[in-house]
Amino acid sequence: MIGSFYQPKAVVIDIKTLDTLNEREFFAGAAEIIKYGCIRDIRFLSGWKRIRCR
Repeated sequence: MIGSFYQPKAVVIDIKTLDTLNEREFFAGAAEIIKYGCIRDIRFLSGWKRIRCR
């Protein structure tokens, strides 16, 4: 079927990769996380108020 996808069996995350991003890419990614979190549940935003950016 065209346009369909399946959930992954596993997700591997290496947070050291974040150190390779320039500031613009880092904050663009953070904005995407916030956007999708708020779409799912606006209460997600309250957690971000406690996080201090690098």
